[in-house]
Amino acid sequence: MTGDRIENSPYQLFMEQDQFCNILCMEHIKSHDVQAFKAIIKEEYHHNWIIDNLPAASILDSEQYITTTYAGGFPVGFQDGSKTYIFNHVNIIVEYHPLDDGSRVVGFYVEPFTVKHRFVNDQGWDGEDIRTAPPLSTCDKSGPMVFESISEKQEVKPGRILFTYDVMWRASNVKWASRWDIYLTMDNAVPDKVRLSEARGGSPHISLSASFRPLSLTYIHTGQFRCTGSVSSTPCLLLCFYP
Repeated sequence: MTGDRIENSPYQLFMEQDQFCNILCMEHIKSHDVQAFKAIIKEEYHHNWIIDNLPAASILDSEQYITTTYAGGFPVGFQDGSKTYIFNHVNIIVEYHPLDDGSRVVGFYVEPFTVKHRFVNDQGWDGEDIRTAPPLSTCDKSGPMVFESISEKQEVKPGRILFTYDVMWRASNVKWASRWDIYLTMDNAVPDKVRLSEARGGSPHISLSASFRPLSLTYIHTGQFRCTGSVSSTPCLLLCFYP
């Protein structure tokens, strides 16, 4: 029993329309939430997202490498010494194959980042209506989030955490019938790790939807567990954890 449970997400994607620095929501993290987050991050819980039944591959950035994996989704966060950080921004990258009568999704990647967001001029926001949110100084409406632009990571601690996302679409020569090939060849294989000197400036970014069903999310752990609750009851953040 894996404990998988599929939920529709609040992320909004529109076919072949790139979007940058989109605010998803703002969550107020309380002390008991902190302990739950730290526990699931320590236990290496992962997000497992799907679009059109295609699971998301994961692109993880570090100071030395960009690592791409095609199984197991991407982690909720990570630990660095005594501190725990959460991935609160994602670059959603969707590859599509153009056809005469439309397009078909043939690739799906998620590149997570941890970033301590701030509004321009340190303005405030109540988190209620995204349309009233001030512009952010920590991401760019003209382009995707990049590792080098992050000045401070988002630590898991009581307070408000802002969740954001970018969406990028990339045309692909891969045909719909062959879209699973990369998963079948890379599943359980050593992750594709590229040195930054080889990849920066040309990162393996790939990317989706219009009259298209919502992005579906499944939250899983690398081991076996049962999902009996959630860290947050809001649609913004639904994360299963050990009872």
